[in-house]
Amino acid sequence: MPHGTLEVVIAEGRRINDQDAVGKNYVEVYLDKNYKLRTTTTSNMNNPVWNERFTFDIRGSDGSIHFEIYDDDVEHKDPIGKCKVKVKYVIDNGHYDKWVKLTHMSELSSDGEIHIIMKFEPSSSTRSEKESSSYLPLISACCVANCLPTAR
Repeated sequence: MPHGTLEVVIAEGRRINDQDAVGKNYVEVYLDKNYKLRTTTTSNMNNPVWNERFTFDIRGSDGSIHFEIYDDDVEHKDPIGKCKVKVKYVIDNGHYDKWVKLTHMSELSSDGEIHIIMKFEPSSSTRSEKESSSYLPLISACCVANCLPTAR
């Protein structure tokens, strides 16, 4: 089973169907429901831009990474849509850059998409000597807000 770092960028959304008049959206991202990370809240209802980066320590390729979009109301959060990506797909390909269609989470309809960019970097113990000599470590923080992915 591969070990390494999964870098996830939640770039933007489009056609997010937020039915509130004053919509403020954010995304929760997680591998484990007990440990969720989230983007900052944006006030662009239909085409939000987050450009936020998160990193996850991966110890195997089973499971999925989950994305849930919410409308941040004053009293509570309303679910808008969700999607997930198999971690094994990202590990096998090394990267992922797609617009992912949202499915419904509740009575709110959602036909939007979010742009997700991911990159998997195996830990140095699973790399060959040749690969590890050119390895540049990723940012160790869990989240770096308002940043775009950089070319390596």
